Amino acid sequence: MSETRVFPRSRGSRGPGGLRRVAGWTVPAFVASLAGLFLAVPAHADDPGANCLATATGSLVTSSNPVTYGQNTTVSWGVNCVGATAEDVVEIVGPGFNPSTDELYLGGSRSVFITDTSSASWTEIRIDTSSDTGASRVLATLTVPVTGVTRVPDVVGQKTMAAQSTLRAAGYVPVIGGTTPDCPGGEVYETIPGGGTALPLGSTVDLIVTVGPAKNCP
Repeated sequence: MSETRVFPRSRGSRGPGGLRRVAGWTVPAFVASLAGLFLAVPAHADDPGANCLATATGSLVTSSNPVTYGQNTTVSWGVNCVGATAEDVVEIVGPGFNPSTDELYLGGSRSVFITDTSSASWTEIRIDTSSDTGASRVLATLTVPVTGVTRVPDVVGQKTMAAQSTLRAAGYVPVIGGTTPDCPGGEVYETIPGGGTALPLGSTVDLIVTVGPAKNCP
């Protein structure tokens, strides 16, 4: 004997023109409602770092201000934001930093050697690495004056020993770096780097000295 099964009627029904009504909605109205729902979602709702990028504030300071030429200073940075994640990173542009290799997070410090001669500048950039577009924003900039710039004395034309004494007294390390056949012999023909060049104390200065025999010189 066969069993007769009775299936419940669908809640939907067809209205005029054959359009199915779904829980009181016609299909076009239902689709429009879904579209409105998607439009209401922020464009970067799938980007966990977007909120941090939008709310971030930053800071940059050095351990001394002004900084001293030829010496170290400590650069410290910090970022505050809402909803920070591991994908929220910082890029520092300036002396002692290399954006192509550095991996910096939202706070830290680094000792840097000052070789700028008038002022030193740093820029703090917040980068959202979770963003498809690589969104970024400059948070802070810092420029500080540089003091204590030291320069190589001009010793060209001096006797070699006198030139070496002058350089040592100025805080440099003189080294005979080469010779040239010129008259008279035993004098400084050239220094590398040249006189007047900004150079940190303790650096080496090469001397190129003449070796022409004095009796053959005019």
